[in-house]
Amino acid sequence: MRLPTLRLAIGLTLSGFLFAQDPCGEGRIWYVKPGGCTGGAGCGSRTNPADIYWARNQACAVATPAAPHVIRLATGNYTLNNTLELCSNVYWDGGYDESQNWKKTNASNTILNRTTNNAETSWPPRLIGMRGVNISNFQIHDIVLNVQGYAPGVRPTNHGMSVYGIYLAGCSNYRIVRCEVNAGRGADGANGPNGTPGGNSGPGGNGGNGADRVGVCLTSSGTVAGGGAGGGGGWGG
Repeated sequence: MRLPTLRLAIGLTLSGFLFAQDPCGEGRIWYVKPGGCTGGAGCGSRTNPADIYWARNQACAVATPAAPHVIRLATGNYTLNNTLELCSNVYWDGGYDESQNWKKTNASNTILNRTTNNAETSWPPRLIGMRGVNISNFQIHDIVLNVQGYAPGVRPTNHGMSVYGIYLAGCSNYRIVRCEVNAGRGADGANGPNGTPGGNSGPGGNGGNGADRVGVCLTSSGTVAGGGAGGGGGWGG
């Protein structure tokens, strides 16, 4: 009876140890919160969380396949005024409660709100929340991404504007786990040109001959008294 009990105790101990430790090591984990720091001593640490774009730039500059970096995002609302560019070997992990020593929580979410600021107007026009192009070995966990759309009649460009939540092209070896992505309405394009005016119709045909008109009275012999002339032909169409 002792052996199963011992195994269970070991399993719980190991599980608690793994979840309590940083799997990548403290030097490869960047802590982020809304309105975080953008430099200085200790920026990106547990006690001095960084701005999301600043942490992204630091992690992407040094991450490698053998030494990936993790960006841990505190719960709360983040405002994204530019596309958040993904890169290889960086893992995005949301849902951390800063007030509880950066423990995962289900009580609140990490919410990224992409505004319509700085949309890309070069062809094709587009507004993107997160983007990865020709990258590999990246992950996104426990994030809500909302990309603002455009009201009917709003035209940032004459060609309209496509709206993407997460845009990926040429990517491999990636995971998107427990994420909610909401992309808003694309913008209307320009009104189409007026149609070509219709051509004139052809001349109408000649009207037919009118019928003889008969007087209203007859003589006693049955002859017509005062018969009238035939009516004029009809007008052409």
